[in-house]
Amino acid sequence: MVDLGFLLITFFIFTATMKSPTTMDLNMPKETDQKDETKIKQSGALTILLGKDDHVYYYEGELTQENASTVFKSSTFKDIRTEIINKKKRSLRSCA
Repeated sequence: MVDLGFLLITFFIFTATMKSPTTMDLNMPKETDQKDETKIKQSGALTILLGKDDHVYYYEGELTQENASTVFKSSTFKDIRTEIINKKKRSLRSCA
């Protein structure tokens, strides 16, 4: 019985050490600069700002000092919903 135990121990030691471990390669993403990152399409952006007395201010695209007076618009909570829906419809039409 002792001989059988030593044979089993010897067998498991040899089989455990002869098998080399297998690993999976891990592909990491390449490092990029901040300027290379994907920017959101300015025409698809709608920025909404909340104000006092149920006023909502919004603008489409990028807001700069030059175009602030023309693109900055005022609305109410009820009207901003329709503006968001219309913006979504326009963006879906442009994608199709």
